[in-house]
Amino acid sequence: LLAPPMQQKGCDQKSAAKPPATPAGEFDAVAAERDVRRKVEDLRLAFESKQSRGVMRAVDPTGLSAYPAFEDQISNLMDSTSELRLFFRSANVQVRAGSGADKPATAQALVDAEMVYALKTSPAQQKRKTGQLQMDLVQSDAGWRFVKIEPRSFFAP
Repeated sequence: LLAPPMQQKGCDQKSAAKPPATPAGEFDAVAAERDVRRKVEDLRLAFESKQSRGVMRAVDPTGLSAYPAFEDQISNLMDSTSELRLFFRSANVQVRAGSGADKPATAQALVDAEMVYALKTSPAQQKRKTGQLQMDLVQSDAGWRFVKIEPRSFFAP
């Protein structure tokens, strides 16, 4: 008696392509790193869209030191530029599992950044900044949120 091809050992390509499932409650570092990279990209898109609310939604207001000053800085950048392009290249992303509700998962992303912008006062003249940004994130019920973005001077027009 011959078994149908899907029941033969090694022929089920669908299950072979899927990574093994993690047991319930176990930290999935690969998925967490993917989520952090997506969050960094979402932040970049919010900057390019000149959505200061979108940028600030990605930031944890209780975790980021001097949150009001950073919010003012981002609003100033958005208000003073006529054009803004931001390019990120992830240099390194590290994710650490949390240990319960009192110690959530954390991540750090080092990003090579380039910002090309034009001020409203001189829209024909483009300016360029390059640097490396350190972004620390914490996982909460609201997802990954930024608690540190350094150097903040990178976002000064």
